[in-house]
Amino acid sequence: MIPRGLSGPRLATPIFYSAVILEAVVLCGLVASTRDCRIAISRHVLLYIAAALPFALALIAASRAQLPGLWGVLLLSMAMRGIAFAGPVLLSDDIYRYVWDGRVSLAGVDPYAHPPSDDALSSLRDENWARINHPTMRTIYPAGAQMLFAGLAWLAPHPNGFRAAMGLFDVLVVALIFALALGPFDSTLSSEQRRGHAARAALAYGLCPLACVESTMSGHLDSAALAGLLSALALLRTKRIAGFAVGLLLGLGAAIKLAPTLVLPFFARRRWTAALGFALGVTIFFAPFVRSGLDAFETLDAFARRWEGNAGPFALVKLALEKTITALAGASSSAQMVHLRSLDELALAVQGTFFSLHKDGPMDPQRPGAFPVTDLALAGTKALGALALLSTCIAAWRRRGGPLDQAYLVLAALVLVSPVLHPWYALWVLPLAAVRGVWPWFAFAAVLPLGYLPLFSWWTRGAWREPTWSMVAQTGTLLVAFGIWGYQRFRKSKKSSNRL
Repeated sequence: MIPRGLSGPRLATPIFYSAVILEAVVLCGLVASTRDCRIAISRHVLLYIAAALPFALALIAASRAQLPGLWGVLLLSMAMRGIAFAGPVLLSDDIYRYVWDGRVSLAGVDPYAHPPSDDALSSLRDENWARINHPTMRTIYPAGAQMLFAGLAWLAPHPNGFRAAMGLFDVLVVALIFALALGPFDSTLSSEQRRGHAARAALAYGLCPLACVESTMSGHLDSAALAGLLSALALLRTKRIAGFAVGLLLGLGAAIKLAPTLVLPFFARRRWTAALGFALGVTIFFAPFVRSGLDAFETLDAFARRWEGNAGPFALVKLALEKTITALAGASSSAQMVHLRSLDELALAVQGTFFSLHKDGPMDPQRPGAFPVTDLALAGTKALGALALLSTCIAAWRRRGGPLDQAYLVLAALVLVSPVLHPWYALWVLPLAAVRGVWPWFAFAAVLPLGYLPLFSWWTRGAWREPTWSMVAQTGTLLVAFGIWGYQRFRKSKKSSNRL
Protein backbone atom coordinates (compact mmCIF):
# COMPACT_ATOMS: atom_id res chain seq x y z
CA MET A 1 0.00 0.00 0.00
CA ILE A 2 2.66 2.47 1.09
CA PRO A 3 6.12 2.85 -0.42
CA ARG A 4 8.85 1.50 1.85
CA GLY A 5 11.18 4.38 2.50
CA LEU A 6 12.32 3.70 6.05
CA SER A 7 15.05 1.32 7.15
CA GLY A 8 13.42 -0.47 10.06
CA PRO A 9 10.96 -0.42 12.95
CA ARG A 10 13.42 1.23 15.37
CA LEU A 11 13.40 4.36 13.24
CA ALA A 12 9.96 4.00 11.70
CA THR A 13 8.02 3.65 14.96
CA PRO A 14 9.07 7.00 16.52
CA ILE A 15 8.63 8.69 13.14
CA PHE A 16 5.11 7.28 12.92
CA TYR A 17 4.05 8.60 16.32
CA SER A 18 5.82 11.93 15.75
CA ALA A 19 3.88 12.35 12.51
CA VAL A 20 0.63 11.53 14.29
CA ILE A 21 1.38 14.17 16.93
CA LEU A 22 2.26 16.71 14.22
CA GLU A 23 -1.01 15.98 12.43
CA ALA A 24 -2.88 16.55 15.70
CA VAL A 25 -1.10 19.91 16.09
CA VAL A 26 -2.11 20.96 12.57
CA LEU A 27 -5.72 19.91 13.25
CA CYS A 28 -5.62 22.06 16.40
CA GLY A 29 -4.51 24.96 14.21
CA LEU A 30 -7.38 24.18 11.84
CA VAL A 31 -9.84 24.35 14.73
CA ALA A 32 -8.33 27.60 15.99
CA SER A 33 -8.52 29.16 12.52
CA THR A 34 -12.31 28.82 12.46
CA ARG A 35 -12.68 31.99 14.56
CA ASP A 36 -12.06 34.28 11.60
CA CYS A 37 -12.59 31.76 8.80
CA ARG A 38 -15.31 33.83 7.14
CA ILE A 39 -12.61 36.41 6.49
CA ALA A 40 -9.81 34.04 5.52
CA ILE A 41 -11.32 30.82 4.15
CA SER A 42 -8.17 30.22 2.08
CA ARG A 43 -6.05 30.00 5.25
CA HIS A 44 -8.48 27.51 6.75
CA VAL A 45 -8.43 25.37 3.60
CA LEU A 46 -4.62 25.56 3.53
CA LEU A 47 -4.43 24.20 7.08
CA TYR A 48 -6.93 21.50 6.15
CA ILE A 49 -4.71 20.40 3.27
CA ALA A 50 -1.53 20.82 5.33
CA ALA A 51 -2.78 18.20 7.80
CA ALA A 52 -2.36 15.66 5.00
CA LEU A 53 1.44 16.09 5.01
CA PRO A 54 2.11 14.56 8.45
CA PHE A 55 -0.67 12.08 7.70
CA ALA A 56 1.21 10.93 4.60
CA LEU A 57 4.43 10.66 6.62
CA ALA A 58 2.61 8.57 9.22
CA LEU A 59 1.37 6.17 6.53
CA ILE A 60 4.84 5.83 5.02
CA ALA A 61 6.33 5.11 8.44
CA ALA A 62 3.50 2.68 9.19
CA SER A 63 4.81 0.36 6.47
CA ARG A 64 7.75 -0.55 8.75
CA ALA A 65 6.69 0.60 12.22
CA GLN A 66 5.43 -1.46 15.14
CA LEU A 67 1.77 -0.49 15.06
CA PRO A 68 -0.83 -0.68 17.83
CA GLY A 69 -3.57 -3.28 17.84
CA LEU A 70 -7.24 -2.60 17.28
CA TRP A 71 -7.82 -0.72 20.54
CA GLY A 72 -4.78 1.47 19.98
CA VAL A 73 -5.95 2.26 16.45
CA LEU A 74 -9.40 3.17 17.77
CA LEU A 75 -7.93 5.41 20.49
CA LEU A 76 -5.83 7.31 17.94
CA SER A 77 -8.85 7.65 15.67
CA MET A 78 -11.02 8.93 18.51
CA ALA A 79 -8.34 11.41 19.55
CA MET A 80 -8.18 12.93 16.06
CA ARG A 81 -11.96 13.16 15.89
CA GLY A 82 -12.04 14.68 19.35
CA ILE A 83 -9.82 17.50 18.11
CA ALA A 84 -12.08 18.04 15.09
CA PHE A 85 -15.14 17.99 17.37
CA ALA A 86 -13.70 20.96 19.29
CA GLY A 87 -14.19 23.13 16.22
CA PRO A 88 -17.52 24.72 15.29
CA VAL A 89 -19.74 23.69 12.39
CA LEU A 90 -18.39 25.81 9.58
CA LEU A 91 -17.72 24.22 6.20
CA SER A 92 -21.17 22.65 5.84
CA ASP A 93 -24.57 23.40 7.33
CA ASP A 94 -26.12 19.97 6.67
CA ILE A 95 -26.12 19.19 10.39
CA TYR A 96 -28.79 21.84 11.01
CA ARG A 97 -31.09 20.13 8.53
CA TYR A 98 -30.50 16.82 10.34
CA VAL A 99 -31.50 18.35 13.67
CA TRP A 100 -34.53 20.03 12.15
CA ASP A 101 -35.76 16.84 10.48
CA GLY A 102 -35.37 14.99 13.77
CA ARG A 103 -37.34 17.64 15.66
CA VAL A 104 -40.11 17.59 13.06
CA SER A 105 -40.40 13.79 13.25
CA LEU A 106 -40.50 13.86 17.06
CA ALA A 107 -43.37 16.35 16.83
CA GLY A 108 -45.35 13.75 14.89
CA VAL A 109 -45.10 15.62 11.58
CA ASP A 110 -44.08 13.96 8.30
CA PRO A 111 -40.63 15.49 7.52
CA TYR A 112 -41.43 15.26 3.77
CA ALA A 113 -44.69 17.20 4.08
CA HIS A 114 -43.34 20.73 4.61
CA PRO A 115 -40.14 22.64 3.93
CA PRO A 116 -38.56 24.37 6.96
CA SER A 117 -39.81 27.77 5.73
CA ASP A 118 -43.45 26.65 5.94
CA ASP A 119 -45.31 28.63 8.62
CA ALA A 120 -47.10 25.44 9.63
CA LEU A 121 -43.86 24.47 11.41
CA SER A 122 -43.11 27.87 12.95
CA SER A 123 -43.66 26.55 16.48
CA LEU A 124 -40.70 24.19 16.05
CA ARG A 125 -38.18 26.86 15.13
CA ASP A 126 -35.22 27.61 17.40
CA GLU A 127 -31.97 29.58 17.22
CA ASN A 128 -30.54 27.18 14.62
CA TRP A 129 -33.51 27.37 12.27
CA ALA A 130 -32.01 30.26 10.26
CA ARG A 131 -28.92 28.13 9.54
CA ILE A 132 -30.81 25.42 7.65
CA ASN A 133 -29.73 25.21 4.02
CA HIS A 134 -32.32 25.59 1.26
CA PRO A 135 -35.19 26.20 3.73
CA THR A 136 -37.77 26.45 0.94
CA MET A 137 -37.13 22.84 -0.12
CA ARG A 138 -38.35 19.64 1.53
CA THR A 139 -35.79 17.29 3.04
CA ILE A 140 -33.71 15.16 0.69
CA TYR A 141 -32.68 12.46 3.19
CA PRO A 142 -34.12 8.91 2.95
CA ALA A 143 -36.40 7.25 5.48
CA GLY A 144 -33.63 5.47 7.40
CA ALA A 145 -31.89 8.79 7.91
CA GLN A 146 -35.15 10.30 9.18
CA MET A 147 -35.48 7.57 11.80
CA LEU A 148 -31.88 8.10 12.85
CA PHE A 149 -32.46 11.85 13.10
CA ALA A 150 -35.55 11.31 15.23
CA GLY A 151 -33.64 9.00 17.57
CA LEU A 152 -30.76 11.44 17.92
CA ALA A 153 -33.16 14.35 18.44
CA TRP A 154 -34.69 12.41 21.32
CA LEU A 155 -31.32 11.53 22.86
CA ALA A 156 -29.30 14.69 22.18
CA PRO A 157 -31.32 17.38 20.34
CA HIS A 158 -28.33 19.70 19.78
CA PRO A 159 -26.05 19.83 16.72
CA ASN A 160 -23.14 18.79 18.92
CA GLY A 161 -25.02 15.65 19.93
CA PHE A 162 -25.52 14.77 16.27
CA ARG A 163 -21.85 15.49 15.52
CA ALA A 164 -20.71 13.26 18.36
CA ALA A 165 -22.92 10.45 17.09
CA MET A 166 -21.53 10.74 13.56
CA GLY A 167 -18.00 10.71 14.98
CA LEU A 168 -18.78 7.47 16.82
CA PHE A 169 -20.19 5.96 13.64
CA ASP A 170 -16.91 6.89 11.94
CA VAL A 171 -14.90 5.16 14.67
CA LEU A 172 -17.09 2.11 14.06
CA VAL A 173 -16.11 2.36 10.39
CA VAL A 174 -12.44 2.25 11.48
CA ALA A 175 -13.12 -0.94 13.47
CA LEU A 176 -14.91 -2.50 10.49
CA ILE A 177 -11.99 -1.67 8.20
CA PHE A 178 -9.71 -3.48 10.64
CA ALA A 179 -12.01 -6.52 10.58
CA LEU A 180 -12.28 -6.53 6.79
CA ALA A 181 -8.52 -6.23 6.31
CA LEU A 182 -7.95 -9.19 8.64
CA GLY A 183 -9.91 -11.39 6.26
CA PRO A 184 -8.53 -13.36 3.32
CA PHE A 185 -7.66 -10.25 1.32
CA ASP A 186 -4.36 -11.89 0.35
CA SER A 187 -4.04 -15.62 1.02
CA THR A 188 -0.22 -15.42 0.84
CA LEU A 189 0.01 -13.31 4.01
CA SER A 190 0.71 -14.85 7.41
CA SER A 191 -1.54 -14.05 10.39
CA GLU A 192 1.03 -11.52 11.67
CA GLN A 193 1.24 -9.85 8.26
CA ARG A 194 -2.57 -9.70 8.08
CA ARG A 195 -2.68 -7.98 11.47
CA GLY A 196 -0.13 -5.46 10.23
CA HIS A 197 -2.13 -4.87 7.07
CA ALA A 198 -5.31 -4.49 9.11
CA ALA A 199 -3.68 -1.91 11.38
CA ARG A 200 -2.32 0.07 8.43
CA ALA A 201 -5.65 0.00 6.61
CA ALA A 202 -7.59 1.11 9.70
CA LEU A 203 -5.06 3.85 10.46
CA ALA A 204 -5.19 5.07 6.85
CA TYR A 205 -8.85 5.92 7.36
CA GLY A 206 -8.74 6.59 11.10
CA LEU A 207 -6.05 9.27 10.78
CA CYS A 208 -7.23 10.70 7.45
CA PRO A 209 -7.89 14.45 7.98
CA LEU A 210 -10.83 14.40 5.57
CA ALA A 211 -12.56 11.61 7.50
CA CYS A 212 -11.92 13.31 10.86
CA VAL A 213 -13.20 16.73 9.81
CA GLU A 214 -16.14 15.71 7.65
CA SER A 215 -17.52 13.14 10.09
CA THR A 216 -17.03 15.05 13.36
CA MET A 217 -16.51 18.76 12.76
CA SER A 218 -19.20 18.90 10.06
CA GLY A 219 -21.12 15.84 11.28
CA HIS A 220 -21.98 14.33 7.92
CA LEU A 221 -24.30 11.36 7.75
CA ASP A 222 -22.23 9.19 5.42
CA SER A 223 -20.40 7.31 8.19
CA ALA A 224 -23.69 5.89 9.51
CA ALA A 225 -24.56 4.45 6.10
CA LEU A 226 -20.99 3.23 5.61
CA ALA A 227 -21.24 1.33 8.88
CA GLY A 228 -24.18 -0.62 7.45
CA LEU A 229 -22.37 -1.40 4.19
CA LEU A 230 -19.08 -2.42 5.83
CA SER A 231 -20.87 -4.52 8.46
CA ALA A 232 -22.63 -6.40 5.67
CA LEU A 233 -19.31 -6.94 3.86
CA ALA A 234 -17.67 -8.22 7.04
CA LEU A 235 -20.51 -10.61 7.87
CA LEU A 236 -20.69 -11.87 4.30
CA ARG A 237 -17.37 -13.61 4.96
CA THR A 238 -18.80 -15.46 7.95
CA LYS A 239 -20.52 -18.65 6.86
CA ARG A 240 -22.42 -18.89 10.14
CA ILE A 241 -24.26 -15.62 9.46
CA ALA A 242 -27.32 -15.98 7.24
CA GLY A 243 -27.42 -14.04 4.00
CA PHE A 244 -30.75 -12.63 5.15
CA ALA A 245 -29.03 -10.81 8.06
CA VAL A 246 -26.31 -9.54 5.70
CA GLY A 247 -28.95 -8.14 3.34
CA LEU A 248 -30.77 -6.55 6.26
CA LEU A 249 -27.63 -4.63 7.22
CA LEU A 250 -27.08 -3.55 3.63
CA GLY A 251 -30.71 -2.38 3.52
CA LEU A 252 -30.06 -0.34 6.66
CA GLY A 253 -27.18 1.42 4.97
CA ALA A 254 -29.23 2.02 1.80
CA ALA A 255 -32.12 3.43 3.84
CA ILE A 256 -29.76 6.06 5.26
CA LYS A 257 -27.96 6.85 2.00
CA LEU A 258 -28.93 5.31 -1.33
CA ALA A 259 -25.42 4.40 -2.56
CA PRO A 260 -25.25 0.87 -1.02
CA THR A 261 -28.13 -0.15 -3.29
CA LEU A 262 -25.60 -0.38 -6.13
CA VAL A 263 -23.77 -3.29 -4.52
CA LEU A 264 -26.86 -5.41 -3.77
CA PRO A 265 -26.45 -7.62 -6.89
CA PHE A 266 -22.97 -8.69 -5.75
CA PHE A 267 -24.30 -9.69 -2.33
CA ALA A 268 -27.28 -11.52 -3.78
CA ARG A 269 -24.99 -13.38 -6.16
CA ARG A 270 -23.06 -14.74 -3.18
CA ARG A 271 -26.13 -15.42 -1.03
CA TRP A 272 -29.52 -15.04 -2.68
CA THR A 273 -31.29 -14.56 0.67
CA ALA A 274 -29.42 -11.24 0.97
CA ALA A 275 -31.92 -9.78 -1.51
CA LEU A 276 -34.80 -10.78 0.79
CA GLY A 277 -33.10 -9.23 3.81
CA PHE A 278 -32.37 -6.07 1.85
CA ALA A 279 -36.00 -5.79 0.75
CA LEU A 280 -37.21 -6.23 4.32
CA GLY A 281 -34.74 -3.68 5.68
CA VAL A 282 -35.72 -1.06 3.13
CA THR A 283 -39.43 -1.78 3.66
CA ILE A 284 -39.15 -1.39 7.44
CA PHE A 285 -37.68 2.07 7.09
CA PHE A 286 -39.69 3.37 4.16
CA ALA A 287 -43.12 1.97 5.09
CA PRO A 288 -43.97 4.75 7.60
CA PHE A 289 -43.40 7.34 4.86
CA VAL A 290 -45.42 5.75 2.06
CA ARG A 291 -48.14 8.35 2.60
CA SER A 292 -45.65 11.02 1.53
CA GLY A 293 -45.86 9.76 -2.04
CA LEU A 294 -43.74 11.58 -4.60
CA ASP A 295 -43.25 14.51 -2.19
CA ALA A 296 -40.50 12.43 -0.59
CA PHE A 297 -38.56 12.57 -3.88
CA GLU A 298 -39.15 16.23 -4.75
CA THR A 299 -35.82 17.57 -3.50
CA LEU A 300 -33.90 14.47 -4.61
CA ASP A 301 -35.35 15.03 -8.06
CA ALA A 302 -34.26 18.69 -8.03
CA PHE A 303 -30.79 17.69 -6.85
CA ALA A 304 -30.45 15.09 -9.61
CA ARG A 305 -31.61 17.52 -12.30
CA ARG A 306 -29.92 20.78 -11.37
CA TRP A 307 -27.05 20.39 -8.94
CA GLU A 308 -23.46 20.29 -10.15
CA GLY A 309 -20.22 21.44 -8.65
CA ASN A 310 -16.56 20.69 -7.87
CA ALA A 311 -16.62 17.70 -10.24
CA GLY A 312 -13.66 18.14 -12.60
CA PRO A 313 -14.28 15.16 -14.93
CA PHE A 314 -18.00 15.92 -15.14
CA ALA A 315 -17.37 19.61 -15.86
CA LEU A 316 -14.87 18.75 -18.60
CA VAL A 317 -17.27 16.39 -20.39
CA LYS A 318 -20.11 18.88 -20.06
CA LEU A 319 -18.00 21.65 -21.57
CA ALA A 320 -17.06 19.42 -24.50
CA LEU A 321 -20.73 18.55 -25.08
CA GLU A 322 -21.74 22.21 -24.92
CA LYS A 323 -19.18 23.09 -27.59
CA THR A 324 -20.25 20.13 -29.74
CA ILE A 325 -24.00 20.84 -29.53
CA THR A 326 -23.46 24.56 -30.12
CA ALA A 327 -21.45 23.83 -33.25
CA LEU A 328 -23.84 21.17 -34.62
CA ALA A 329 -26.93 23.28 -33.99
CA GLY A 330 -25.33 26.46 -35.29
CA ALA A 331 -26.13 28.19 -32.00
CA SER A 332 -24.39 31.39 -30.98
CA SER A 333 -24.16 30.58 -27.27
CA SER A 334 -24.87 27.85 -24.72
CA ALA A 335 -28.01 29.72 -23.62
CA GLN A 336 -29.64 29.50 -27.06
CA MET A 337 -32.62 27.16 -27.48
CA VAL A 338 -32.24 24.05 -29.63
CA HIS A 339 -35.37 22.29 -30.86
CA LEU A 340 -35.34 18.47 -30.72
CA ARG A 341 -38.49 17.48 -32.62
CA SER A 342 -38.15 13.87 -31.48
CA LEU A 343 -38.95 15.02 -27.92
CA ASP A 344 -42.07 17.02 -28.78
CA GLU A 345 -44.59 14.26 -28.11
CA LEU A 346 -42.87 13.09 -24.93
CA ALA A 347 -42.58 16.63 -23.55
CA LEU A 348 -46.30 17.23 -24.15
CA ALA A 349 -47.30 13.87 -22.65
CA VAL A 350 -45.49 14.34 -19.34
CA GLN A 351 -45.94 18.09 -18.96
CA GLY A 352 -47.50 18.98 -15.62
CA THR A 353 -46.59 15.67 -14.02
CA PHE A 354 -43.72 14.72 -11.73
CA PHE A 355 -41.78 13.65 -14.83
CA SER A 356 -42.07 16.94 -16.73
CA LEU A 357 -39.12 17.76 -18.96
CA HIS A 358 -39.57 21.49 -18.36
CA LYS A 359 -39.42 21.70 -14.58
CA ASP A 360 -36.76 24.42 -14.66
CA GLY A 361 -38.47 26.72 -17.14
CA PRO A 362 -41.60 27.33 -19.20
CA MET A 363 -42.44 25.15 -22.16
CA ASP A 364 -43.08 26.66 -25.58
CA PRO A 365 -46.35 25.04 -26.79
CA GLN A 366 -45.23 25.48 -30.37
CA ARG A 367 -41.86 23.84 -29.71
CA PRO A 368 -42.24 21.59 -26.65
CA GLY A 369 -38.99 19.80 -27.45
CA ALA A 370 -36.87 22.97 -27.33
CA PHE A 371 -34.20 23.29 -24.62
CA PRO A 372 -31.17 25.53 -23.96
CA VAL A 373 -27.85 24.10 -25.14
CA THR A 374 -26.50 24.08 -21.57
CA ASP A 375 -29.46 21.98 -20.38
CA LEU A 376 -28.94 19.48 -23.18
CA ALA A 377 -25.23 19.27 -22.35
CA LEU A 378 -26.03 18.73 -18.67
CA ALA A 379 -28.53 15.97 -19.46
CA GLY A 380 -26.14 14.36 -21.94
CA THR A 381 -23.25 14.39 -19.47
CA LYS A 382 -25.42 12.78 -16.80
CA ALA A 383 -26.52 10.14 -19.30
CA LEU A 384 -22.88 9.38 -20.15
CA GLY A 385 -22.07 9.21 -16.43
CA ALA A 386 -24.92 6.77 -15.86
CA LEU A 387 -23.67 4.66 -18.80
CA ALA A 388 -20.14 4.65 -17.36
CA LEU A 389 -21.50 3.59 -13.96
CA LEU A 390 -23.56 0.82 -15.54
CA SER A 391 -20.54 -0.37 -17.51
CA THR A 392 -18.50 -0.49 -14.30
CA CYS A 393 -21.24 -2.52 -12.59
CA ILE A 394 -21.20 -5.03 -15.47
CA ALA A 395 -17.40 -5.23 -15.44
CA ALA A 396 -17.42 -5.73 -11.66
CA TRP A 397 -20.01 -8.49 -12.05
CA ARG A 398 -17.75 -10.32 -14.49
CA ARG A 399 -14.68 -10.06 -12.25
CA ARG A 400 -13.62 -13.00 -10.15
CA GLY A 401 -13.04 -10.81 -7.11
CA GLY A 402 -15.35 -10.91 -4.12
CA PRO A 403 -18.03 -8.40 -3.12
CA LEU A 404 -15.46 -6.13 -1.47
CA ASP A 405 -13.56 -5.64 -4.72
CA GLN A 406 -16.80 -5.23 -6.63
CA ALA A 407 -18.16 -2.69 -4.14
CA TYR A 408 -14.90 -0.75 -4.37
CA LEU A 409 -15.07 -0.53 -8.17
CA VAL A 410 -18.71 0.55 -8.25
CA LEU A 411 -18.44 3.14 -5.47
CA ALA A 412 -15.23 4.54 -6.95
CA ALA A 413 -17.00 4.94 -10.29
CA LEU A 414 -19.95 6.61 -8.52
CA VAL A 415 -17.63 9.19 -6.97
CA LEU A 416 -15.90 9.88 -10.29
CA VAL A 417 -19.03 10.32 -12.43
CA SER A 418 -21.01 12.30 -9.87
CA PRO A 419 -22.02 15.77 -11.09
CA VAL A 420 -21.53 17.00 -7.53
CA LEU A 421 -18.36 16.14 -5.66
CA HIS A 422 -18.57 17.53 -2.15
CA PRO A 423 -15.38 16.64 -0.25
CA TRP A 424 -17.22 14.24 2.07
CA TYR A 425 -18.43 12.17 -0.89
CA ALA A 426 -14.95 10.60 -0.97
CA LEU A 427 -15.75 8.89 2.32
CA TRP A 428 -17.63 6.27 0.30
CA VAL A 429 -14.51 4.96 -1.37
CA LEU A 430 -11.80 5.58 1.26
CA PRO A 431 -12.59 2.60 3.57
CA LEU A 432 -12.54 0.09 0.71
CA ALA A 433 -9.47 1.74 -0.81
CA ALA A 434 -7.73 1.37 2.57
CA VAL A 435 -8.52 -2.35 2.74
CA ARG A 436 -7.34 -2.91 -0.83
CA GLY A 437 -4.24 -0.74 -0.40
CA VAL A 438 -5.12 1.81 -3.10
CA TRP A 439 -3.41 4.89 -1.66
CA PRO A 440 -4.12 7.33 -4.55
CA TRP A 441 -7.60 7.91 -3.14
CA PHE A 442 -6.02 9.33 0.01
CA ALA A 443 -3.94 11.71 -2.12
CA PHE A 444 -7.21 12.77 -3.74
CA ALA A 445 -8.80 13.24 -0.30
CA ALA A 446 -5.89 15.49 0.67
CA VAL A 447 -6.76 18.10 -1.98
CA LEU A 448 -10.57 17.81 -1.96
CA PRO A 449 -10.85 20.62 0.65
CA LEU A 450 -10.08 22.98 -2.25
CA GLY A 451 -13.77 22.53 -3.01
CA TYR A 452 -14.53 24.83 -0.06
CA LEU A 453 -12.78 27.87 -1.57
CA PRO A 454 -16.02 29.29 -3.08
CA LEU A 455 -17.51 29.62 0.43
CA PHE A 456 -16.18 33.15 0.91
CA SER A 457 -17.97 34.51 -2.17
CA TRP A 458 -21.07 32.57 -1.13
CA TRP A 459 -21.06 34.06 2.37
CA THR A 460 -20.37 37.62 1.24
CA ARG A 461 -22.14 37.91 -2.13
CA GLY A 462 -24.40 34.89 -2.37
CA ALA A 463 -22.52 33.69 -5.47
CA TRP A 464 -20.90 30.25 -5.73
CA ARG A 465 -17.84 30.65 -7.96
CA GLU A 466 -15.53 27.67 -8.33
CA PRO A 467 -11.98 28.39 -9.49
CA THR A 468 -11.21 26.26 -12.52
CA TRP A 469 -7.67 25.65 -11.26
CA SER A 470 -9.12 24.07 -8.11
CA MET A 471 -10.97 21.35 -10.04
CA VAL A 472 -7.92 20.82 -12.28
CA ALA A 473 -5.70 20.42 -9.20
CA GLN A 474 -8.04 17.87 -7.64
CA THR A 475 -8.49 15.77 -10.78
CA GLY A 476 -4.81 16.09 -11.68
CA THR A 477 -3.73 14.90 -8.24
CA LEU A 478 -5.86 11.78 -8.60
CA LEU A 479 -4.54 11.03 -12.09
CA VAL A 480 -0.88 11.56 -11.13
CA ALA A 481 -1.30 9.48 -7.96
CA PHE A 482 -2.82 6.60 -9.91
CA GLY A 483 -0.03 6.89 -12.46
CA ILE A 484 2.59 6.49 -9.72
CA TRP A 485 0.63 3.69 -8.08
CA GLY A 486 0.30 1.85 -11.39
CA TYR A 487 4.03 2.18 -12.03
CA GLN A 488 4.78 0.80 -8.55
CA ARG A 489 2.55 -2.20 -9.18
CA PHE A 490 4.18 -2.77 -12.57
CA ARG A 491 7.68 -2.77 -11.06
CA LYS A 492 6.58 -5.07 -8.26
CA SER A 493 5.02 -7.58 -10.66
CA LYS A 494 8.11 -7.41 -12.89
CA LYS A 495 10.40 -8.20 -9.96
CA SER A 496 8.16 -11.11 -8.97
CA SER A 497 8.24 -12.54 -12.50
CA ASN A 498 12.04 -12.18 -12.64
CA ARG A 499 12.39 -14.17 -9.41
CA LEU A 500 10.34 -16.98 -10.94
